[in-house]
Amino acid sequence: VELDEVRYKDGKIAYSDVLKLRIQERSTDDTVRQDELQLASDRADLVRLVGQPQLAPDFQLAGSLAPPAFPASLTAEALLSRALSGRPDLKALQASERSAAASVTVARRQPIPDLGVLLDYDRVPGNAGQYDVSLTAAIPLFDRNKGGTIQAEAARRKAELAIESERLQLRADAEKAVQALDTSRARLQVY
Repeated sequence: VELDEVRYKDGKIAYSDVLKLRIQERSTDDTVRQDELQLASDRADLVRLVGQPQLAPDFQLAGSLAPPAFPASLTAEALLSRALSGRPDLKALQASERSAAASVTVARRQPIPDLGVLLDYDRVPGNAGQYDVSLTAAIPLFDRNKGGTIQAEAARRKAELAIESERLQLRADAEKAVQALDTSRARLQVY
């Protein structure tokens, strides 16, 4: 930059050439600052991944950071099956769906009359005892619990939709992760 400014003062180059060089200088300085910030960010991520007590504040990397061996073929379906078997949020949704299905069963059984049986023995002194048997049943003539059944069915359907939504989200996340892995593999091979 200083050399070109001298050349400009001597009239050997145009002022636009000096401006271009100044812009390049600023761009290079910005790139250096961005790379220094990225290095600091990467060091912080490494400290977070390894654990704060294991690394000294002024640690230096020795050797190479060789990546672990990649699985031979990781597919979205394999990743999805692992996710479906181990995700606690999906298990919680499935438990809520089972609970809602049980509520539907209870709501459907509510109109069925409850039978009550009473067996009683009465004895008056001087007389023979007597047995009384009573059978009671409450028959719901006007209340078939249609509203409760519909509400329980809606809760069960809502739980099923939540599970389906979670599965679709997991599938999308698995496909995105496999694509990111493939991109990272390709980038790593280039490096």
